[in-house]
Amino acid sequence: MVRGLPAVCLLSVCLQGATTLTDLSRQIREASLDPEECYRVRDLSFSKDDARLYLTDGYLIFGKPVGGVRTSAVFTTDVEGGDAEILLLAPSRGERQSLAAATGSPNLDEHFAAAVFLFGDNTYAQLMAQIRANPFPKKSPEIGVLMAEKWDVGVRNLSASFETRLVEDLLSSQRAESGFFAALLSGKTLRNFDLIYDPREAEQLLIGQTVTREMRAVFDVWASFETLPFRKHTRAPLETTLAVKDFRIDATVESDLRLRAITRVKVTPAAGSERALPFQISRRMKVTSALIDGHPAEVLQRETVRSGLVWGEGNERFLVLPAQPLEIGREYEVELRHEGEVIFDAGNQVFSVGARGGWYPNHNMQFARYDVTFRYPKDLDLVTAGEITSDKTEGSWRITRRVTAAPIRLAGFNLGHYLRENVTRSGYSVEVCANQKVEKSLQPGPHRTGLAREVPIWSRRPSPELLGTLPPNVPNPAARLPELAAEVAAALEFMSANFGPPPLRHLVVSPVPGTFGQGFGGLVYLSTLSYLRPHERPVLLNAGGHSFFTDLLQAHETAHQWWGNVVTSAGYRDDWIMESLANYSALLYLEKRSGRHTIDLMLEEYKTRLLSKTPANLTLESTGPIVLGPRLETAQSPFAWQFITYGKGSWILHMLRSRLGDERFLAMLGELRRRYEWKPISTEQFRVLAAQFLPPKSRDPKLEAFFEQWVYGTGIPTLKLSYTVRGKAPNLKLTGTISQADVDDDFSAQVPVEIQFANRKQVTWVETANEPVSFTVTLAEAPTRVALDPAANFLRK
Repeated sequence: MVRGLPAVCLLSVCLQGATTLTDLSRQIREASLDPEECYRVRDLSFSKDDARLYLTDGYLIFGKPVGGVRTSAVFTTDVEGGDAEILLLAPSRGERQSLAAATGSPNLDEHFAAAVFLFGDNTYAQLMAQIRANPFPKKSPEIGVLMAEKWDVGVRNLSASFETRLVEDLLSSQRAESGFFAALLSGKTLRNFDLIYDPREAEQLLIGQTVTREMRAVFDVWASFETLPFRKHTRAPLETTLAVKDFRIDATVESDLRLRAITRVKVTPAAGSERALPFQISRRMKVTSALIDGHPAEVLQRETVRSGLVWGEGNERFLVLPAQPLEIGREYEVELRHEGEVIFDAGNQVFSVGARGGWYPNHNMQFARYDVTFRYPKDLDLVTAGEITSDKTEGSWRITRRVTAAPIRLAGFNLGHYLRENVTRSGYSVEVCANQKVEKSLQPGPHRTGLAREVPIWSRRPSPELLGTLPPNVPNPAARLPELAAEVAAALEFMSANFGPPPLRHLVVSPVPGTFGQGFGGLVYLSTLSYLRPHERPVLLNAGGHSFFTDLLQAHETAHQWWGNVVTSAGYRDDWIMESLANYSALLYLEKRSGRHTIDLMLEEYKTRLLSKTPANLTLESTGPIVLGPRLETAQSPFAWQFITYGKGSWILHMLRSRLGDERFLAMLGELRRRYEWKPISTEQFRVLAAQFLPPKSRDPKLEAFFEQWVYGTGIPTLKLSYTVRGKAPNLKLTGTISQADVDDDFSAQVPVEIQFANRKQVTWVETANEPVSFTVTLAEAPTRVALDPAANFLRK
């Protein structure tokens, strides 16, 4: 096929000396600097879209070729007057705020003493073209020897950390256009930091620093954004490199809990992946072999810790190399054998699946159908999503096959010794499983606090004030089983009536040790604490903590059947939509069940959290806009992500509901589920959809001001209303003034002023500003009361 020829020709040229994937991998791990390619340079510069690097004066040495291609270089300013500089202009208010919080400046202008460059693109050709065109540079092999002695080990280790990505580029027919670039810089004031440019990512430019937080290494993102050519659409985004569908998985849980599996999946490669198919899997799983349409293929699976930190990957990337380049757009079946230890014993025969979404190979969590067969010890119970099509016992083994009737993003599983409660409502069935014993961490003892980590009020993440000791009696993990099943079924019924059908008609709920929940399509993991009665939980849990485990958590995870498993987010900046929708959907259900006071109490609790102070004496909400997602979590504000995502996100939806009205708001959620079924949605697409449900003649008809302030900005104002009423009916003049404080000068939001009469009321929306804002309303009769947001539907101090 003609389309395959360029890839074959490219490979024959660039992969000299690398006959297999293993050879190419070995060359990267053993690569060293080339003293014969060391240059004394001056006034070199190159850009990666919005970032520009200046190698003003110093030495530049290139690495030895890998498969015929040079993929590394080192620059140092170890000369008299040596210098180098990086400039980067952040394109948005949120990114400037993020960069300023990390570096003290909204834009980056940093001189650096040394840099290691890694590249799978055409950086080498760019630099060499300048060296050849510039009369100053000259070769300095004697300095190259010294630099190689100093830098070889570091370059080799860093190359190995990005090994999988480098191999992927070297095997790609689009290397020049889609290859990645990394600059690992030693700044003169900011110390060590990294710049990553990757055209395959949704946000091509990333800059930040590896730091230690809670005794573990994390990558602190200073700024991350779509670069100018992609923002201006002068360069088209690269396609998803691999489309996947129709998983068939045969898995065995051994008696020692080791998991062995064969995953078969249909894949369709796009341009750039015809030579190497990229997948992700848990670091605890080892891929042992691969077949493509029955033909053996190579596997490259390396532990690449630094690149995992940089790209925030919980799982590990690995590559499958076919014997011959694949045809773009043609469907293939890939068979992968893998095994590892992802199931852990929490004590008392209570088990925990650690890699709930990563125990099998996948690519970017795309929607797909699943046919899963598990073989496991017959004394255990095992649950996963889908309808049971076969369930039998053979000797000491039980074999269960489940098939999903619709696409789901992830196929999780859980196992234990379960008691069950089944409920059917409105054509949907709910099966809630409970352990027969509690895990050891919840079993009372002389020195037991009950919780290995602290308990959050509304999220999966820790919060310090809720840690407590256990009651003296052994808890009963099935105490609330019938009640819990009825609650989940009622929530599923309520949400189905308002949003449309969930992904699957059968929902399984199963316990997980810890203080969190997680909702996959057809399968919910629920903290053991939700199964216990309040008096059996840690004694220092406050009212909010008990409400979280008794009422909110199961409704929140049930809501994820829609928000995350029918509709999903387009990227990390849009994840807030799914979490906020799940949380607010749970609040809507609790409001229907128990009354408006329930949602008011939770929103007030959220506001208290958002207004809490950081060590810098700033409000936690000011850490950054909600669209920064996990980047909100910093050493100074470790709980900012969860409090802003769940708390402010719920407030955003609550304010949106007040703008639309209840009927239009619920109609909008139903349309969201219908229009984006099995699709991702971005924040901008969500704004456009919500605006279509505004009442006629609404101010801010596109919701641009609303989203600019509450979604893309920060701030919670203090507001004060004063007013006078003059004249005589039916020509009264109400003149009011709203004063705003405690926010930045550019803060502006529309707030409701309710004018009440004897038998009716009317609402006037007023846009606030840094200076007091006046408004006038003509009235036919005297008001009985004029109040600023009396229903507390607006987030303010």
